[in-house]
Amino acid sequence: DADAIVETVVLRAIPAATDNVESALSSILVSTMASGELPSEFKFFLYAQDEMGAIFLIQSNISKQSEPLMILTVKVANSVDSTTTQNRVSQLTQKIQGVLS
Repeated sequence: DADAIVETVVLRAIPAATDNVESALSSILVSTMASGELPSEFKFFLYAQDEMGAIFLIQSNISKQSEPLMILTVKVANSVDSTTTQNRVSQLTQKIQGVLS
């Protein structure tokens, strides 16, 4: 999607289960709509809202067969402009990085 922003979060290690990621993210108010484990990856559908009212819809995956990285594809609603949107996504990515690394 042209409106989506893709970010990468470096993980300490590939998680053993989706619960490990979900519990860490819930501590920073990132909620899970759905998650699952496939043979080659973990998939997550997440959402969050920042203090300015922006709503983040996040599709994410963690490959089990490569380096420990979480790829985030983020769409933002209620954001003013593309620069503001990118800054908000970067701030959210930093928070996610903080709890997962």
